[in-house]
Amino acid sequence: MYDYLPNQVFISLGVIDQAGSLSPEVHAHEGECLPWLHIDDDLERSDATATAFLKAP
Repeated sequence: MYDYLPNQVFISLGVIDQAGSLSPEVHAHEGECLPWLHIDDDLERSDATATAFLKAP
């Protein structure tokens, strides 16, 4: 699906029955979030995609 992430498959969380038990690991596109949306956690935030995070060993 994404040329810059070869050999990776992405599945929408909406199709996973246990989506509520999956914790996020990073916030991508932080600069595009809705102005009224405030997520208070200590996760890494990026204004770009999560590419660097996903490519980390």
